[in-house]
Amino acid sequence: MFCPKCGKGVEVDVLFCPDCGEKISSISEDASKGVTIRKKPLGITLIVIYTAFNGALSLLVGTLMFYIVLSARMLVRNVVPSYISLGGKTIVPFWSSLCVILIILGGVASLASCYGLWSLQKWGRKLAIVLYVAFIPWSILGLFIVGITAASVILVIASIITDIVILRYLFKSQV
Repeated sequence: MFCPKCGKGVEVDVLFCPDCGEKISSISEDASKGVTIRKKPLGITLIVIYTAFNGALSLLVGTLMFYIVLSARMLVRNVVPSYISLGGKTIVPFWSSLCVILIILGGVASLASCYGLWSLQKWGRKLAIVLYVAFIPWSILGLFIVGITAASVILVIASIITDIVILRYLFKSQV
């Protein structure tokens, strides 16, 4: 459970935050069902929405790239000499396959971390931290794959700043 004012983790049965003194009313009990409901901090809600959007987008882009890479195997054949072959027939360049697999796995892992963060599980926080640390070099690498343009540099810088802000929040609050 978290303090609504400072975001610090607090024990379930405390009435006031030990750090800032704010009254803790984040837990309410549904009298008719006897179920305890924990309210999620706004930061976690925003991170879950952002991560879910990125995860779904990664799955969509990964699936489209998989189709494009398979369809354009002759076009990339002249660019990269290392290929995956099946029975002597060239299928796709190795790096293209690896990028597509990593994008799809990143999307699946992002959606898994959304579930873990939304349900306030410790593994969800740890998975989100690992993913956002990995997304920083992946974003920089993406610059070289896509091509360096003014728009791509601005998007990568915005992405890295967002990743750092999310990491700072996840390290600060004891999700």
